[in-house]
Amino acid sequence: MKTKMLTSFIDKYYLSGEAPSVVWKSDLSKKQLFTKFVNEKKTLLGEVTMDNSDLETGDVGIYNTDILKSQLTYLKDDIEIFFTKSEDKFLSLKAKDSLSEIQYMLSDTTVIPVPPDLKNIPNYELKIGLNPDAMTKFIKGQGALSDVETFTILTDNKKVRFVIGYSTNHTNRITIPMMPTEYNEIDKITFNAKYFSNIFQANSDCENGLIEISSEGLAKLSFKVDNLTSTYWVVSNQDND
Repeated sequence: MKTKMLTSFIDKYYLSGEAPSVVWKSDLSKKQLFTKFVNEKKTLLGEVTMDNSDLETGDVGIYNTDILKSQLTYLKDDIEIFFTKSEDKFLSLKAKDSLSEIQYMLSDTTVIPVPPDLKNIPNYELKIGLNPDAMTKFIKGQGALSDVETFTILTDNKKVRFVIGYSTNHTNRITIPMMPTEYNEIDKITFNAKYFSNIFQANSDCENGLIEISSEGLAKLSFKVDNLTSTYWVVSNQDND
């Protein structure tokens, strides 16, 4: 396995600390590694899949993702991964390159938060294509107004704008035009800017992504690059002023 590929898989769910504890579900017969996650506030859910995985079949409890991320930086890009087990329970993950080896102690999967199943998914009236330039502009805008928690999506005359710092009052703000692929005018809707920035950063290797917006207060973001597929659902902020 490539260290870079595994690190990218991790980055796409970890999201700079939003989901530190997850269960990896490995299926060697499908050559697939999968995880679902939810953040502490239960306002951000997601799932990430890596194809062409060579990991042994089983459930892998990762409690402190940041520690594993740090350990992986010590290794070269070509690594072998294996597990120590007690009966069917994984106890530790070991990864080694041609010179070095790391050991990461695994968690009991029962202490890791179980993401809820999405039910009654609404219709998405607005769809927006994403490319690296659009994501970079948003990341830079969020960084420039890092003390601003939210951004608002505005639709008007078949145009879509993401406004970081939007308010009916006079505020510092940054407006980013976006390109809709499917347009229906909706009332303004507000989301957590840091969530979107973290998602964009984790998927900056993707040439084409998609945002789908429901006027009922839900955003779906989808990305696929090489062997990695990631999907996120973000709940809107209640205060849209």
